[in-house]
Parts: sequence; C-alpha cells; structure tokens
Amino acid sequence: MKRSIICSIAITVGLLFSPSSHAILPTLKTVNEALVNDFNQRSATFLLQKDYASAAANAEFAIETVESNLGENHPAIALSRRQLFEAYRALKQFEKAENVLLRSIQITETAIGKDHLNLVLHLNDLADLFLEQKQYDKAEPIYLRQLNILEKSVGELHPHTILTLEKLVTIYTAQGNSEKAQQLLDHINTLRKKTAIPMSRSLVSSTHSADRDCYPSAT
Repeated sequence: MKRSIICSIAITVGLLFSPSSHAILPTLKTVNEALVNDFNQRSATFLLQKDYASAAANAEFAIETVESNLGENHPAIALSRRQLFEAYRALKQFEKAENVLLRSIQITETAIGKDHLNLVLHLNDLADLFLEQKQYDKAEPIYLRQLNILEKSVGELHPHTILTLEKLVTIYTAQGNSEKAQQLLDHINTLRKKTAIPMSRSLVSSTHSADRDCYPSAT
C-alpha cells in the first residue's frame, strides 16, 4: 500500500520537474485522474472485503491528494467522498461520516442549487445516519426537505417519495406520536392505492406499538 502511494507520488513529481515538463503539463490532469481512479478502485475493493479502515485510508488519500488539481466537483472526487462516508459509517465513526456528507451537500448546493434532485441521495444518507443513531429530531427536518424536493421533481406517487414518507412514519412512531404517524400512514395508503402497491405489514404494525422501541432498517 505505502509503496504504491510512494510510486504514484514519485511519478507525478517526476513529471512536474522533468526537463520536458512544459510538454508534459497538459497531461498532468490525466495522471491525476488515473491516480484518484486507482485509489477509488482500491477503496471499493476494501469496502467489498469489509476492510473499512483501508477503504477509508484510500478514499482520504484520493481526496487530499487530487482535489486541488481536479477540483472539488470532479466526479472522481464525488465517488471518493461517497466511499469515505460508507467506510466511516461502517466503522461507526458517525461524526466523520456526517462531516463528509455535509461537505458533499454544500458543494452540490453551490453547483446546482438547494432544490435540485441530485441532492436527494446526500440528504437521504444524512437523515438515515441520524435515524441509525436514533437522533429523530435531526433526521425529521432532513427527510422533510428531501420529501419536498421529491414531490416537486418526481411527484408524490414515486416510490422514493413514498419511502421517504414511510421513514417519517418510523420517526413519529419512535417518538410516540401515534396520531401523526397514523395520519401519515393513511396518506401513504391512499398513495399506494393509486400505484397499486400494497403497504407493508411491518410498517402498519409499527404504528400500533409506539410505546416500544420500533427501529426498522433505514434503507
């Protein structure tokens, strides 16, 4: 691992200070892209192997080394952040995972606006992260923002829209707000009748047990 990193850096430095560097400079971006893609691939492999510490180390290196050259909006960097978030989440390093997502949201908002559909994935990950920690007060407003974007972009009958509503039901049920949970369930049931998709039994039963710890998987 360390030898590979050293070799990659040596190649880049060698290109920078080569006597013919003026001719090579236009290709440095390609070299940097190859470098970050290599470490993204390594990170993906380590994630599959559940070696989350190594996955995080590779993603961190890709971001720290290449971001200044390729720009913070480069697709390769976006993938690095995604993999870094997944690694941190798996390691239960929730604060670090949250910071990665907040950075991704900030960059996306700056690039395409605060109501763009492409924000939904980041928002969902952040809300799910809070839900996983049972931080319901933090998760709720993010799901509501996500819901607003989805309803405007893909409509209230879209499966992702309905799934977001179901996650809100999970929150209200866990908070003991049975009335609000049931109202939302009735709305979901109406939407599902329009889409011919039946409501899951597990979701229905969860609203009738608000006094116990109801925490289905946030996926």
